[in-house]
Amino acid sequence: WRNEWDLPSVVRLDSTKNLLYVVEEITLRNKHEPSESIIKHKKEKSPRGEKITIKQNLSCFAHIPEPQAFNLPDAGKTELWNALREIVLGDKVCAQHVKPGKKIVFGVGNLNAKIFFCGEAAGADEEIKGEPFVGNAGQLLTKIIAAMGLSRSDVYIGNIMNWRPEVPKGNRPPTEEEMRYCLPYLKAQIEIVNPQIVVALGMTAVNGLLGFDPS
Repeated sequence: WRNEWDLPSVVRLDSTKNLLYVVEEITLRNKHEPSESIIKHKKEKSPRGEKITIKQNLSCFAHIPEPQAFNLPDAGKTELWNALREIVLGDKVCAQHVKPGKKIVFGVGNLNAKIFFCGEAAGADEEIKGEPFVGNAGQLLTKIIAAMGLSRSDVYIGNIMNWRPEVPKGNRPPTEEEMRYCLPYLKAQIEIVNPQIVVALGMTAVNGLLGFDPS
C-alpha cells in the first residue's frame, strides 16, 4: 500500500448535532510510527474524592507487525470485495487479537455507494456479529442515515480496525500501531467502493484517516 492516498472529500460527522462538515478535497498521508507500548489513561476518584490518573500498561499484548502486502484479482467490484474479505478474515494477525469465540469485523454495504461511513473499531456487539455498527452506536447511525433520506443499504460502512482493541474490560481507542496495520484493508475497501464522500465517525477515525495531530 502507498503512504499517500488520493481519496474523495473527507467529512466529519458530529453525531450529537446530526451535522456533516465537509473538510476538503484532501490527500491522506500515513505518518504513523509504531508505539513501543500501550498506555491507557483512566480518570478515577480516590477515597478522599480528588481525581487521580491511573496508567494501565497494556504492552503485554502481542506485538503488531508491519502491514503485509496483498494482491487482489483483476475483477469486478463484487469479486474484488469477496477476495479482500477472505484475505482479512484469514489474516493471522487479526485473528490473534480477536477474543475466543468472537469475530474479525469487515465492512458491509452497497459497493456502489456514494457515501462511505468510517468508524474506528468494533465494540462488543460488532465482534459478536462480525459487522460494524450493529450496537447502540449503529442504531444512532441508522437514524442519521434515515434522516438523510437514505437507508443502510444505500451506503457502505467500515472501520479502520478489523478487531476490537484488547483491554481487560470495556473499550479503548486503537493505537497508531494497530490502526497502521489495518489501514491497507480500509484503503482497499475505499478503492473498491470508490465513494464520493468518506464520513469519519469520531475523532479517532479522523486521526486514522488524516494522521495524528500531536497538538
